[in-house]
Amino acid sequence: DVDAYINYMKENTDAFKMIDSDVAGVCVVKTGNDYPGEMFVWNAFPSVEKAFMTSELYDPMNAPKEFNKLRKLMVLPFKNIDNLTIFSILVSVFFALVGKLVMPSLTSSEVFILFLFLVKGFIFIFFYMFFLTRRNFSESNWNSKYDSF
Repeated sequence: DVDAYINYMKENTDAFKMIDSDVAGVCVVKTGNDYPGEMFVWNAFPSVEKAFMTSELYDPMNAPKEFNKLRKLMVLPFKNIDNLTIFSILVSVFFALVGKLVMPSLTSSEVFILFLFLVKGFIFIFFYMFFLTRRNFSESNWNSKYDSF
């Protein structure tokens, strides 16, 4: 949700105060984007010299706690192959149970087959999205602290 993220940044301005930018804004990519919701945050400074100096003031690896919490939550399912598998299974169980509620006539074996189909489908979708965003499956990507999907 791009709008929610933008509002979140407006309410938590510590990162912008840290680099002392004069103005900050957001560019949301509408066409030619690599993934839905792709966006860039920009900052303006009174001089090129100050812009270069501020590049050393903000370290994304030491982001303010508000952003750190948000990043950890967003990438949790994609942290490693175990989390991806567990997340896929949990989402599949949820949708299989919703399927049972919507169609009460389903037998237990049909719900189980629905579950297996959903697990396969979600794992395929997540792997496809990884390739679509030009990710690779190197150990450094899986273990990266802030690599988001």
